[in-house]
Amino acid sequence: MFSTSSRFNSRLLPLLLVGVIAVVLRQETVSYRCILLCQKQQEHISDGVCHIHNDHFGFSYGTADIMCPVPSGCDKPSHVAVVSVNAKFEGTTPFLTMPNTVKHIQTAQLNSHDPPSKTQDNLHHSLPGLVEVIPRSMSRFLNVSRGWLPEHGSGDLHYFGQIPALNDCLYRSMYQSKYVALPDVDELILPQTVKR
Repeated sequence: MFSTSSRFNSRLLPLLLVGVIAVVLRQETVSYRCILLCQKQQEHISDGVCHIHNDHFGFSYGTADIMCPVPSGCDKPSHVAVVSVNAKFEGTTPFLTMPNTVKHIQTAQLNSHDPPSKTQDNLHHSLPGLVEVIPRSMSRFLNVSRGWLPEHGSGDLHYFGQIPALNDCLYRSMYQSKYVALPDVDELILPQTVKR
């Protein structure tokens, strides 16, 4: 999730927006409703707008940003839920916290296909107290591809769900980190020249 100011509506008035990174079926047209928890846990509802990323590599599902306008009277939303307009909302919808409202010193991301417990154990041993492991469990919900194109690996979503994971890392780091690097684990960043 991320928040930003943007020119959003037809009158071009600046609004505060909350964005939720989602994985959506690209061929399906869905209208979304955003439920924001504001001061004193008051619920504010607004219509969400879905923008599907172009980098879906031809898979059925793709990464999307669902943009939720923050209504007036909601200065600092703390949680958000996004539901289909047709869904029955009975107060049992799970809310997501706004992760990038608390300042952190440093953020690191590692994409790994190892089981989360194995990755976490290795990172805690080598970098104690510095690393938080955020498990990515797309394969519980979709048949994720092991290839970067459909002809290189069947599935519904590109390469283990890498694009929503990278977007999540980027937006979690927004407003908190001066620099964010997203290198592949098989790539190295080396200087071209070295001054001695």
